[in-house]
Amino acid sequence: MLQRIASAGKRHCKTLLAFLGISTVFDLIKEYVRAALMEWTVGHLGGLGRWLFANPFALLTVTTSSILVVLVLTAIKDSLTILKTR
Repeated sequence: MLQRIASAGKRHCKTLLAFLGISTVFDLIKEYVRAALMEWTVGHLGGLGRWLFANPFALLTVTTSSILVVLVLTAIKDSLTILKTR
């Protein structure tokens, strides 16, 4: 039984090493891009950029606030057009 496992391991050794190598390279690229993006965001946005990366719900908060502002502005615009037609 142990010999079968050893021979299967030897047969698929190159495939396994290639798979581990490719995933490691992708992890390194992903980490480099993440670090560069974080550095750019903090450099250009300052405290807001730090808050975006530190708070996991920051994007949800910004999106919700933006939607509420758009809805309020749309309501104001519609009410002004109704007043003008009267």
